[in-house]
Amino acid sequence: MAEDKKSFLAYADWKTQFNLLSNEEAGILIKHILSYVNDENPTLPQDDRIIQIAFEPIKLQLKRDLKKYESAKQDKAVNGIIGNLKRWHLDLYEKYIKKEISLEEAVKIASTRKESPTDSSRSAPIANIADTVNDTVNVNDTVTVNDTDINNFLGADAEKKTVDNLCFRSSTPPKEEKEKSSAQKEKAFGKSDFKQALLDRDANEQHVDDWLKVRTAAKASFTQTSLNKLLNECDRNNYPVARAVQACAEYSWRGFEYQWILNKQKYAAGKQSNTTNQSRQERVEEVREFRSDNRQALADRLSQYITSNPE
Repeated sequence: MAEDKKSFLAYADWKTQFNLLSNEEAGILIKHILSYVNDENPTLPQDDRIIQIAFEPIKLQLKRDLKKYESAKQDKAVNGIIGNLKRWHLDLYEKYIKKEISLEEAVKIASTRKESPTDSSRSAPIANIADTVNDTVNVNDTVTVNDTDINNFLGADAEKKTVDNLCFRSSTPPKEEKEKSSAQKEKAFGKSDFKQALLDRDANEQHVDDWLKVRTAAKASFTQTSLNKLLNECDRNNYPVARAVQACAEYSWRGFEYQWILNKQKYAAGKQSNTTNQSRQERVEEVREFRSDNRQALADRLSQYITSNPE
């Protein structure tokens, strides 16, 4: 077993072999398996041929699993090294992909490059990586890494570290570094700066204060990025910033998109159209009722006239 491997696979079909043994023999076999995977070099008595026969297929399976583990571990180590080449030394990575240089040559070249002060304070020593990686590339582009060298590079805590920790520079993911950098840049931009920038664009102070309350209640941040988003949206659609801020305050919008204004206008136009149609229908009904009343009144007057003036 590998020194840093603390577990092994036991297969359900082993049950068939154990069923052929007595409880005492099964116990001996289990202890023998545990001693074997812990590299204690156990031996079975020569007269226990049944246990030996039962253990043989189990031993072969354990060896196959160990071989797969070692292969996967080495592949992971190589992929980590290649990934760091791609991240920090893209030119060397491209040459390696085109098979212009070997992985070993790329690592050695990378080790000779000067690091920036920031990188050197938080990265693994590149020179050590070049010394600890023992690899070759054949025509099938298969890379072999010496596992002992990798453990030497990782140090005494190799069991607790993974091969992913092999790096040429900072172990902080690029995305996190970018977010931290952005946060530091916007740290100096606060709520008062946010307000002043809107006032400078002729926004009404009361509207600004009302909108800031909306954003505070919504737990929205007051950053340069969020401000620029509103200003760019207004400039792109030739819409006054003052009216945008007023709309945000009135409708309790935490942000602003010009399409929202168009949607509001469309809704208002539709509502007005419905009101106009309704008013027109009401007038038609009124005229109809008026005509009906007039005809009735004319008929009544004609009837009275005929009654009062008989021939």
